[in-house]
Amino acid sequence: MKHYIIFCMILILCYNQEGFSQEQDSQVNESFDIDQLMEEFDEAPSFSEPDKTESPRQTFDHAGFFKISTTINLGHKAPKGGKTDHRGLSRLRGESHLKCDLRFSKFWKARMSGYARYDLSYSINDRDSYTQDLLDSKESESDLHEIYIQGTMTSQLDIWFGRKIIVWGTSETFRIVDVINPVDYREFGMLDIEELRLPLILTQVNYYAGPWTLSGVMIHENRKRQMPPFGSDYYLADTPMPDELVPSNTIDNTMFASALTGRFSGWDISFNAAKFNKDNPQIEIMDIGMLTLKQCQLKMVGATIALVYGNWLLKGELAGSDGHMFVNKPDTTFFRLDAMSGFEYSGFKDTSLSFEIMNQHVCQHDIKLLNPPDRTRENTFQSAFRLTKNLFHEKLSVTGLILLSGTTGQHGSFERLSVDYDWNDAIDITFGFAIYQTGRSYIFKRLQDNDRIFLDIQYNF
Repeated sequence: MKHYIIFCMILILCYNQEGFSQEQDSQVNESFDIDQLMEEFDEAPSFSEPDKTESPRQTFDHAGFFKISTTINLGHKAPKGGKTDHRGLSRLRGESHLKCDLRFSKFWKARMSGYARYDLSYSINDRDSYTQDLLDSKESESDLHEIYIQGTMTSQLDIWFGRKIIVWGTSETFRIVDVINPVDYREFGMLDIEELRLPLILTQVNYYAGPWTLSGVMIHENRKRQMPPFGSDYYLADTPMPDELVPSNTIDNTMFASALTGRFSGWDISFNAAKFNKDNPQIEIMDIGMLTLKQCQLKMVGATIALVYGNWLLKGELAGSDGHMFVNKPDTTFFRLDAMSGFEYSGFKDTSLSFEIMNQHVCQHDIKLLNPPDRTRENTFQSAFRLTKNLFHEKLSVTGLILLSGTTGQHGSFERLSVDYDWNDAIDITFGFAIYQTGRSYIFKRLQDNDRIFLDIQYNF
């Protein structure tokens, strides 16, 4: 409870800088710009179309940043039994990101992006005290991120091919119809969902007809989601997990997805369907008695809606997915119904509020699913409250996030407060803290000591 009080006091102090202004600017009183708010629906070209009266010419743009990221753990106690000591400094990471856009002509363009990271904290704290799985996963890494080519075939037809992220849905926190890309789960709660998606090699075709867009997607790459490695303070078990079997990238293993999206004045709607690999793999017992993790395929149909009314954005998502498998019922597949509703409000000056609530309902649930390792309830409720306050002419931004597991947080909760300061056009500084609170949930019981503070300094170029 004391964490909630501290969290609320800090937010109140932020409001005292300018207050809940009742005399709102005319710009605040205007309705939302639906195009800006619903960027996730927009699969249109990501950089501006050329003037067709001009002759075709090549253009090249690039952007990127260097970042120093530091994290200090506050809640851990001295380890027992030779386990990893996670007290104090847990991250001192340097990283660089680069994105390049190349336009070949009026109708064809390409994007390439990638990153490289190295964390000095493991050397500072004695590398020999960490598991090899943890060092392999987090000490150093580099990868190509999005790399694709995009073309306009006709005035109504666009095509993409390459490694790409596709965002479906309206939620800022929960994944209901947003099922295509796997996610980096290595540090639960520390980053928002838009920073966690992992790109996949795919082919996407969009057909435009008035306010409607019909998208077809072929997913050529089977890629694992990234989970906390054995030895991490986010790892939920006491022993290493079995090896995960990933399907080969063959024609037979190609996944498919499609979406029909309508964008109208003041509201958006979409209908989605996909055959995809479940983000959480299934544990299987092989003939030789060994355990293994295997990705299982799911089929999903869903729909989303977003309505703008004055300063309110109302949104909802609904999806049904079939093919869920569990260790304690190995011969049965289950159908799950996921639903999300929420709102965003920007009627206060320089302030935005959002609230979302989500439920996952396992149809024909069996009491055996409550046992480990499944630990799956018939209904899983989660809710998220987010507040963002801009101060000093948007030089300073304060964001608070509260995530509750269970209708009242009885299964655990998480709070994060971050302060972003634009030092100048090139340098951004972010400072904050994250608090994990235990509950009935096995996950939050394992994460309850992971409280931490963080500081990022980023140079943009």
